[in-house]
Amino acid sequence: MENQFVIGNSYTIEDIEKEGFKKVKQTSVVMFCRKDNVLLAFDIPKPQAPKIHKLLVITND
Repeated sequence: MENQFVIGNSYTIEDIEKEGFKKVKQTSVVMFCRKDNVLLAFDIPKPQAPKIHKLLVITND
């Protein structure tokens, strides 16, 4: 499966969901999204940019 996400880039929740990823868990620091066997970890938006999530990690299981 080809991944169009790049670690360090920022995405909106709409961009993430458009690619088929679903939010599975959110902590006070990180939001996790999953599609099939790919798990993405994003930071929580800052008050200055409340709809922008920065991609921290991509992992396959």
